[in-house]
Amino acid sequence: MSKEGTRSEQIAMAKANYERAEAVVAELREGARQEDLAAARATVDAAKADRDRARAALRETRITAPIKGLVEALDVSPGDLIKPGPVVRLVDPDDLELTVYVSAGYLGQVRVGQQVRFTTDAFGEETFEATIVHIATQGEFTPRNLQTEEERIQQAFAVKLDLDSAGGKLRSGMTATVSLKAPDTP
Repeated sequence: MSKEGTRSEQIAMAKANYERAEAVVAELREGARQEDLAAARATVDAAKADRDRARAALRETRITAPIKGLVEALDVSPGDLIKPGPVVRLVDPDDLELTVYVSAGYLGQVRVGQQVRFTTDAFGEETFEATIVHIATQGEFTPRNLQTEEERIQQAFAVKLDLDSAGGKLRSGMTATVSLKAPDTP
């Protein structure tokens, strides 16, 4: 074997290994081929799209509220499929609204911005304050024909009052009795 020298198969393998090593060195010197770069970019873009789809799917599994508040009604259970739109009724305990109905005869005694006092059944004679923020322009509970004075008295107008929770005492759904006095009366 020492007289014959290295076998031809070993020479061919060594030559092939040498040529592979040269190709690797050449690729490192020249950088990756454009086709390889394009394929790598496509793989990265596909991975980013998969990530974005997963994030969107995760966002759709959560119910988020636009404000902080107390859940007053929740009509879904875990695992329910729900349509887009509100599924929970929230109440901001510090931002309450009260609607009262004022007879047409007293409508001249109220104005937007006026402070009024009211009591609740839950707190007896303790009084609270609210501010008139809206007076309806059309009457409600209106009979068909308002020709006589007796019939016009039956017409009522919605008046919305803005109030705070008085430190958590007042809650959504409580009943109240409002005392309306003329704006220039104490």
